Amino acid sequence: MKTPLYLLWHTYEKESGAEESKLIGVYSSEERAKEALEKVRVQPGFRDYPDGFQIYEDELDMTDWREGFSKPWDADSEEKK
Repeated sequence: MKTPLYLLWHTYEKESGAEESKLIGVYSSEERAKEALEKVRVQPGFRDYPDGFQIYEDELDMTDWREGFSKPWDADSEEKK
């Protein structure tokens, strides 16, 4: 039997263009994740990026990235070669 869980993330783009992500919490229901979102959305930083919240449904004991990952091309390292 699958055990669902809900991850609350906040992501925004920094002035440098880099993406900043924060895992706020893991919850037993979507309702609890939404309650947490409402509590943190008025806090410093989060309130400056109100559209950065996402709730993702996942399951307990599930392994992600099972096939690995690829590193994005880094222009700075290529120029040094």
